[in-house]
Amino acid sequence: MDPHLGQGYVVLDVSDAYDEEYFEIKIFERFYNSEGYSDELIEHYELAGKNYKKIPREYINNGVYLLQAIAHTNDGEVVSDKYDLDMRPYGWGPEDGFSLAATFKCNGPDYAWEIDQLYDDNSGTSYFSLSPAVKQPNQDNPNAPVIPYYRYFSSSAFATFQQAMPENDFNGTDVRAPNPYYGASDNDINTTVSPDVIKLQNSSNKNYYNVNGNLITSNSVYGVRKSLGKWAKGYANHTTDYYTLSPLTSNDRPVAMNKIDQNDNNNGDLIPDMECSANPNDPNCPSDWDWVDHEEDFERNDTIIWPWDILKDADDLIHEVPGGENFYQNYVSFSITSVSDLSGTMCSFDVSSWVESGDTTQNFGLSPGLYCVNLQTKEEGYVPIIMNVKGDGDNQNTNTLASKLTTKIYPNPIQEDYFYINLKSSYSEELVTIYRLYDFDGNLIYESEIELTAYENVDIEVEPEVGIPQGVLVNTFTFSDGSQIQKLTMK
Repeated sequence: MDPHLGQGYVVLDVSDAYDEEYFEIKIFERFYNSEGYSDELIEHYELAGKNYKKIPREYINNGVYLLQAIAHTNDGEVVSDKYDLDMRPYGWGPEDGFSLAATFKCNGPDYAWEIDQLYDDNSGTSYFSLSPAVKQPNQDNPNAPVIPYYRYFSSSAFATFQQAMPENDFNGTDVRAPNPYYGASDNDINTTVSPDVIKLQNSSNKNYYNVNGNLITSNSVYGVRKSLGKWAKGYANHTTDYYTLSPLTSNDRPVAMNKIDQNDNNNGDLIPDMECSANPNDPNCPSDWDWVDHEEDFERNDTIIWPWDILKDADDLIHEVPGGENFYQNYVSFSITSVSDLSGTMCSFDVSSWVESGDTTQNFGLSPGLYCVNLQTKEEGYVPIIMNVKGDGDNQNTNTLASKLTTKIYPNPIQEDYFYINLKSSYSEELVTIYRLYDFDGNLIYESEIELTAYENVDIEVEPEVGIPQGVLVNTFTFSDGSQIQKLTMK
């Protein structure tokens, strides 16, 4: 996940799981000259025990800063390419002397694009940039949090969509995967990782329609982040040549679309001509939701979490006038999803049933990490808030035995009465842990001692004799030095 959707956080993808010892993140500033450009290193971070980092706002969407990630492994270094640190893909940052003059959005059935006109008042020239559209509350502040547009699926249609990968041709640059046709990878879609892929509770307060314009009636609604769709097949940077052209008006959408088409044709990029088909969710191409930009981090210093307090704090954060004691009436459902280790949904609540039950004082533990607080509002739809559960995570003692073990529990949610755990040791000696599985009330379901050889990477099956109950499950890994890993899963 990049800062575009991570509200300033970069999350490094560890799904391919080489045996990394630690990560580095480097930030470069690019300087242009008569011979081209040069990159100067200006920031350097080392990440031990985690795969995410909050990037200072001054480096984001400036147009001249780039990020590079390095994984240090037992076999050497794995170095990424350099990526623009832009809140909008494709290096949106305006060129010197240019400023944003007009924006045209189209939220189509399975795509969402934005064309920006950048204008230089001194020369009277313009150029245009095509990028995936997002809901951005404040055009004057490109660092403000953003919310994607989604294609919605019923439960059965989403299951079919998952099963179609990787054979389905999504018309992207790689027919084996949905990205870049959609703004989500096949891994995101298979693990339902917000905010690229979301799961919502269907509600009479909010109507959801599928790609054909039919109302979705299943209890759950899934959303996959829209991107450029069939226009992602062209070259990576959809930026046009210069034109002598004054700032356009809101009625000039066809002019902006034509400039993108004209530029693609001139450069031999055989992508389809631009179009804006009616979106069944909003045929008039929706405007952005005007919410409060929050610059402060949404953090928790304790790994013991009270969901009711999180919902209240999130409501205070995103609304200029908080809802008071009846704030919960703004929401249909609320959930917390892990985004730093792809372990899925930690908890989920139907807000009205939750309030009626009177059980809003419950709490549970979360491992230090990065999570998404998923708010389903009655008026605005889905709103994500990135939450950093620090615990001792940002000052993690890398000398503990717990820091030497990486775990991934799958599938999550659990479908049967068994599941799997991937265990990866970065320890140079034998590593022993006691694994325990509890239900949400603290009843022990399963216990096992696990021994790993030096640097071992293994998958084990867990199948409790008593079966696995429905609901939230607590997984703990306890070590001889007293350190512990705790993760939540669901069935």
